[in-house]
Amino acid sequence: MVIAFSPIGLFMGCLMIMGSQIPWVIIIWATFSFMVAYVIAKYEKQKLLFHAILIGIIWGILHNIVAAIFSELFLLNYPNLINVSSRPESISLGYWLFVTGPIVGFCLGILITMFVYFLKVVNEKKWSIRH
Repeated sequence: MVIAFSPIGLFMGCLMIMGSQIPWVIIIWATFSFMVAYVIAKYEKQKLLFHAILIGIIWGILHNIVAAIFSELFLLNYPNLINVSSRPESISLGYWLFVTGPIVGFCLGILITMFVYFLKVVNEKKWSIRH
């Protein structure tokens, strides 16, 4: 399951270097997260948190690898990220993107996890209403 959803991270990295604007990127991330959460909630019986977090981390890593490889193009589309206040001056932006990938991915994994548990609760309530 994890490998099947990994290309989404590459796809999102490509969207970012092509210049997709931030509000749309957030909407697309949330949509993919909800779709993956639906599949996890429906087909995975154990290790829900593990799968959700792992998928999110892989997405973040792959997304940021693409952004790091094409960091010059990335900066052309997002010039406000040149002076990221949390980035130390001695670290290049490409390396910074690569290092922050797992952190971004963990946050995505948390989002997927929240969607999974939301869908589980909704599904259980539906089941209890029917019977």
